[in-house]
Amino acid sequence: MSHHVFISHASEDRLEAEALCAALEADGVRCWIAPRDVIGGQDYAEALVDAVGSCRALVLVFSRHALPDASDP
Repeated sequence: MSHHVFISHASEDRLEAEALCAALEADGVRCWIAPRDVIGGQDYAEALVDAVGSCRALVLVFSRHALPDASDP
């Protein structure tokens, strides 16, 4: 099954990303979102790369969780 939109998000933004996914899918837009769409036993990184390549659009849920911690060296 092909997907229209790849949703990228930080793990801390999971609930917001899942809500976005549900809203899009309610309108008939098929979404790919991890970890839901990673098939058991599939290499996680490979699944992400394959999904990005097969989707028509990428949506980035961008928040402070996507930024590196300024206190880290």
